[in-house]
Amino acid sequence: MAANAGEAAMLFDESRCAAAASARFSSWVLLDRMAYVADHTNATTHDRRRREIRFFAVEPLIIATHDQLVLLRAVIGPKNSCFYHEKYDFFIYRADSTNNWGAPSLQLLPHPGHSCFFVGVIHCDDGAAAADYIVAALRFDHKSGVYDLHRFHSKNVNWSTKALHPGPMEPSPGLTFFFHDTYKVITLGGGFMAWVDLWRGILLCNVLLDDPELHFIPLPPPLKADKELVGDARVFRDIAVVQGYIKFVEIQSYISDGWVAATWSRKITLDSWEGHWHKDCELHVSDISGSLPDLLGDEEATTPHLSLQSLCTGNPTISLHDYDVVYFLAKVHLRDNKSYVLAVNMRSKTLQGAACFGAERMVGMSFTYTQSRISHYLRNTPASKRRVAETRSQSWCEATRLRGKCQPTGSSSAKGMIILSAISAF
Repeated sequence: MAANAGEAAMLFDESRCAAAASARFSSWVLLDRMAYVADHTNATTHDRRRREIRFFAVEPLIIATHDQLVLLRAVIGPKNSCFYHEKYDFFIYRADSTNNWGAPSLQLLPHPGHSCFFVGVIHCDDGAAAADYIVAALRFDHKSGVYDLHRFHSKNVNWSTKALHPGPMEPSPGLTFFFHDTYKVITLGGGFMAWVDLWRGILLCNVLLDDPELHFIPLPPPLKADKELVGDARVFRDIAVVQGYIKFVEIQSYISDGWVAATWSRKITLDSWEGHWHKDCELHVSDISGSLPDLLGDEEATTPHLSLQSLCTGNPTISLHDYDVVYFLAKVHLRDNKSYVLAVNMRSKTLQGAACFGAERMVGMSFTYTQSRISHYLRNTPASKRRVAETRSQSWCEATRLRGKCQPTGSSSAKGMIILSAISAF
């Protein structure tokens, strides 16, 4: 498991590089949501029409992934452009364009004509080798009281809008009316895409249908019944699709007594969304066996304060591979530039893995990385042992900007490589 770009080489010694050289890519990774710009190339670089650009006002943000597709959002222009969401552009990066490992590609999507915050991407036939995909956003229209489903279809190369009537909805917990604040967009299979309010519930519909219907699934009750639903829910909760189930996790911190975490699951039944959540596991930090310094290695083992109970812990992230594993972000102090990612098996109550993670670009426990299966679709090409290890750990995915308006101005410029760095799952 490696840290941010520029740190991978420091984290791999020669013996580990040799082992990685013969190994395949991980089937999934924790992908840093904030991309950045640098002059670097490798086998995953899309080098068609390489351009020079002068500046990025906002670092590219990874909005969603589905199989080999990555949806990015970025804006290029003066610094104040970041305050105008209608100026953001969307890009689709495809790690391989065919089922026989075609070349990576980057596509600039037509602008939807308005701001889109909660956007997902899905293959049109649930096949990883499918050429066609749909990008979808769900926005509530306060004037009409309906949800507008905005869709971009790669086959038609345009955006369309469909008004969806949610029907009668029960009031949200603590409110006298239904309220939905999307934090995350996930795909459930069969064309279904879900917009998740991590405090309250899931709005979902089949985006492949001409006339989709909205469905709502409430989330399990909070671990603390008196928990006020405020702040960034991603610090405390996460949701993902794993092995045919919707998995949900929550962590709650108790200043005087460490933290408690629990997981729930719900089987996905595409023909009916009736059902209930099943509580899988619950544990207290004091229940976890395993030594954090031992897992981190000799360099960190000399640090005396690395006990699980003493760390600030949050940002639970559900493993896409191991059904019972949840990753947690941990820091000694909230303002530290170095953090740790902990792999905890919730069922066996063991610390299965740990690694350092560079936190220079994050504030406190802010939402930093997300799950992705993109690494499964990256090609393993002949390279030095060290380069293979770096590629395996970071899953470099680079692409050049294609907008003609972003030509260099002046003598100072940098190559517009959009780099996505990832933390290899362990």
